[in-house]
Amino acid sequence: MAKEQWRLIDSEFEDSCMNLAIDEAIPTVLGMGYTNNTIRFWRNVNTVVVGRSQDVLSEVNLEACNKYGTFVIRRFTGGGTVYHDLGNLNYSISLRKNHSLISDDLTRTVEVLSQGVMLGLKNLGIKAEYRSSEGIFISDKKISGSASAVKQSFFFNHGTLLINSNLTILSEVLSPTLKRRKKSGVKSSHRIVTNLAFELGREISILDVKEALKWGFESAFQIELVKDKLTSKETLMAQKFLEKNFSERIFLPSDV
Repeated sequence: MAKEQWRLIDSEFEDSCMNLAIDEAIPTVLGMGYTNNTIRFWRNVNTVVVGRSQDVLSEVNLEACNKYGTFVIRRFTGGGTVYHDLGNLNYSISLRKNHSLISDDLTRTVEVLSQGVMLGLKNLGIKAEYRSSEGIFISDKKISGSASAVKQSFFFNHGTLLINSNLTILSEVLSPTLKRRKKSGVKSSHRIVTNLAFELGREISILDVKEALKWGFESAFQIELVKDKLTSKETLMAQKFLEKNFSERIFLPSDV
């Protein structure tokens, strides 16, 4: 029996805002019935991404962002604040709402979708543990977190995987000073983090990690991932999201 085929999009942009706009465009176009279930791999350059309902000053040290030239962007999904750089690989899963992997239990659905990353890490020789509502851990150190959006026509989940990220910058930009803390908004859950390269005890390429995750997703979901490109509808939709949403969602270091 032939396996279900999903698209695999390996597409990233230098503009962090466009990367987030693409993440919103893919499930939107999928929900309209124009494309198939999709997994995307991508990276951002030196960017803090805050959750939809979070207070920026409670989560981000803008002085540190100014120091390192780090942009701050608000995404359309919930969850906590994360740091992206080229040593961090992001994955995005866009599914039709009626897919068998999706249940009415959001927590359970995210756990099921996380199994692809877990199997990919296992294939690389890493024993990881999924912790509900927290992410994926190696021992007590977090290596991956995710956030979701549920709409009438699609389910979307995207996550991070720290491979060789700059943890010094991460810790500084995600550690706001006490005087900036506010009580409003969703709070991030701060945990000790680690890089995949450190846990492996060797350098590993982004390409090798992508291949491991591809195998992990295919094995966990019993699917075949077929490499594809963004469609014209997805590109146009992303441009609309870019113009509509990100003029007010980006904070430049000079804003401090």
